[in-house]
Amino acid sequence: MGFFDLFKSNNQPQTIHMPSIMSSSAVNTIQMGQFPSIATNDIYLQKGEICYYADNARLMNEKVVKDYIRRYAGTSFNGIIFDWMRYGQGYSKKIQVGQHTETEYFDGKLFVTSKRTIFLQKEAGFDKKHTTITAINAYDNGIEIQYGSRTYTIFVPDGYLLNDLFELLH
Repeated sequence: MGFFDLFKSNNQPQTIHMPSIMSSSAVNTIQMGQFPSIATNDIYLQKGEICYYADNARLMNEKVVKDYIRRYAGTSFNGIIFDWMRYGQGYSKKIQVGQHTETEYFDGKLFVTSKRTIFLQKEAGFDKKHTTITAINAYDNGIEIQYGSRTYTIFVPDGYLLNDLFELLH
């Protein structure tokens, strides 16, 4: 790394590798176009619901944070009649000076059942029904699932395998 490399922006996408805990037989079953049945005690299944996918995952959450500065102004003077009285007046104003994006990562487990997609995690977990899926984009190491106006970016060991499963479901 040279001196001038310090000033170059590093806008390359981050590569995240997730180790898989799914059995090879379940992976092969999905690749053959069939649904595997995975036994799990981590989530409660509804009546007639079957778990098809259970693997490690990392949820990426990006949020835009606005940056502000605060300006203060005011006056103060002693009272006219009594010296011990003091009169003051002031105001402050908050001005937006920009914004930046903060990225958080949450490690958890992703489950895909016959009815729902569940990300199991204490702070950023979710449970969404398949009927509300708007769009899916698959990548080598992850998948983006859009539910209405909310998009979830999830890193998994094999994003195309998960995309194949969603195509089977629909």
